[in-house]
Amino acid sequence: IVPVIKDVPIAEADIQAFVKKAEPNYSGLTFQVKGSSIIITSAQTSNFAKFREAIGHMQNGGSGWRVSLDKMCVGRECGNNDKLAIALKVNKVSVENPTPTEGATK
Repeated sequence: IVPVIKDVPIAEADIQAFVKKAEPNYSGLTFQVKGSSIIITSAQTSNFAKFREAIGHMQNGGSGWRVSLDKMCVGRECGNNDKLAIALKVNKVSVENPTPTEGATK
């Protein structure tokens, strides 16, 4: 039997709780949670060091969190308001037994 590996989204409440604790450490950055995703932005490129550290903090955010990059922009690519922006998806890996197939049950 070959197990099935799935990405399971982290609950929005868990991400909100993490952001509530982490946000005071990163003045100048804005954190926005949407479902199992988090968007980190800054209006100034001078906040790049904080921006980079906030991304690293998210990578190590919770037990078993698997953080993947959805979108990222720097400078003029971001548009008029933000100069740094990243969207990260947060999941956990789930390993499950496969469901029996029609042919295997006969």
